[in-house]
Amino acid sequence: MPASQPPSLPVPQPPHRIAFALGGLAGANGFGAGVLTAARAAGVEPDLISCTSGMIHWTWRYLENADLRQELAAAIAHQKQPDPKPASLWSLMTGGVEGVFRTATTEYWSRFLTSPPPVTANDWLERLMPAQMWVPTRSDELFEAMASCFNSWDRPLFLNSYAPRRGVELVHMNPAGYDLWRAYGNPAFCDGDGDTATPPRRRTSATGGVLPATLPRTITAGAIRDALWLTRYGFESQKRIDGAYVRQFLLNELIAADTILVARPRRFDWQGNLPRTSLDIEDLETKLWFDSSYMQQIHHIDFINRGVASGALRSALYHPVDVLPVEVQSERGFFDYFNETIELFDEGKREATRVIHSHVLPRLEDSNVVPIRWAKAA
Repeated sequence: MPASQPPSLPVPQPPHRIAFALGGLAGANGFGAGVLTAARAAGVEPDLISCTSGMIHWTWRYLENADLRQELAAAIAHQKQPDPKPASLWSLMTGGVEGVFRTATTEYWSRFLTSPPPVTANDWLERLMPAQMWVPTRSDELFEAMASCFNSWDRPLFLNSYAPRRGVELVHMNPAGYDLWRAYGNPAFCDGDGDTATPPRRRTSATGGVLPATLPRTITAGAIRDALWLTRYGFESQKRIDGAYVRQFLLNELIAADTILVARPRRFDWQGNLPRTSLDIEDLETKLWFDSSYMQQIHHIDFINRGVASGALRSALYHPVDVLPVEVQSERGFFDYFNETIELFDEGKREATRVIHSHVLPRLEDSNVVPIRWAKAA
């Protein structure tokens, strides 16, 4: 009689790591807040997070376990945006957003009445049509609270700002993020935090021309202030701006994950007829502006996936990465960029719930879910 065989045991699967990529967009950040709420309700916790612009705020509130829908509803009720949508935009431009920015009326007249009077045409333009339209009103204490929360999170977290004079993107990261950043051979922190301390961009060996650079920085209260600095705040004492202007989504930093859940407050494709009005053109150009960096990062991840599949990319650092976009489905045009609604939050939650239950939870059930950990960077 043949010897009985021991029962076969299930083969443990490697942990399936989830990343959240959260891109801010004016008055559409409620969509991303809805995505975060859906993930929390489904019990899905991220191993990595990247966030830009207005989603920096909602990422902070998410990590603090706040009720995001309740806070968004309170903010909308306090703002009391009028209808129709053009009036809502006018209210935003002339009245600001409570707790975020106010109109620079005092600064305008102070600048206009400054002696000596303007002489050149450019002098007159600076007085009549200054770059500064708004003044940020978030407090230093708020930025300190955000920085403390992000740095104390024990998993990688990234956000960005941009130094336009040098053409350098700065990726701000918490300690766990820096360990991951260095594991992939990215440059180390450099001394100094000011714009003048930003090192020169890499130069090509053949022509001496400069190439774009992305450099690491820590997360500080000042860094978050930079990462939320809109161009309409002006540049009289500011050298860095909101990083979403150059890269709305930070995907390249998340390739250690197996699945990247991307909260997209606008569709990648164009809905309806191609532009027929000037406002449609503004809408299309805004779409192209924000989607260009997203598209190139998708190509980068696809390049990695093809390299892994073909055997050309064999490093243990690389593996197939699946990008799951959660996109807004409702039609949103130019005026909708500035109009935050609770309906958009609910849509984000609804779409994310569908994607998570269809594509994320089945993968997590087949893996050993443990937090991502990396050796400390040298």
